[in-house]
Amino acid sequence: MINSTFCNRLFKKSLFILLLSANFIFAEGTKTVSPNATVITALGILPDLGSGSNLASADDNRIYFEINNNATENLYFGFDWRTYSVGTPVRVNNLWYKIYSPSGTVIVTALWDPTTTVAGSINSHAAALVGPNIGGVTTGYSPLIFNPSATDGNGSYWIEFYRSNDSGVTQDLTGGTGRAVAPYFDLTV
Repeated sequence: MINSTFCNRLFKKSLFILLLSANFIFAEGTKTVSPNATVITALGILPDLGSGSNLASADDNRIYFEINNNATENLYFGFDWRTYSVGTPVRVNNLWYKIYSPSGTVIVTALWDPTTTVAGSINSHAAALVGPNIGGVTTGYSPLIFNPSATDGNGSYWIEFYRSNDSGVTQDLTGGTGRAVAPYFDLTV
């Protein structure tokens, strides 16, 4: 015979674990690759070298994110895009991004705003570690939000970044001016 007290405890523990797992947020970025502020691993785009998730990059260079339920899941993201240079790199003001649906259709094309007080701007290592200000979090960063539509579907989306001097029409492929690095970055689904 099974002890009913044991079953009740097991059920409550299982339910608690199930509820916790349903609320997990999946993220990649500074918290994963640079947990220590003194050793930073940056996200880079180097189109002249064919490196990074650049405009029309090879499949293995793309940054993919998975949307399993487009009715309830969003991408929350932010960056600190800077010039690829020695010394103290400055924020770039011509960094564009495109988000592609699982079918390969461009569904978002936008200019990243380098202003430190706007959505999508990560201004410190501490804010990058905390992540986006969602679900009651207020000590992270204010994210850009991509909300996939039902017509976009579920599956593997990807995001590409590029510098452009003609309003996002073409990518700057020049070694010095076309490159960028993001010492702070976060992508959270």
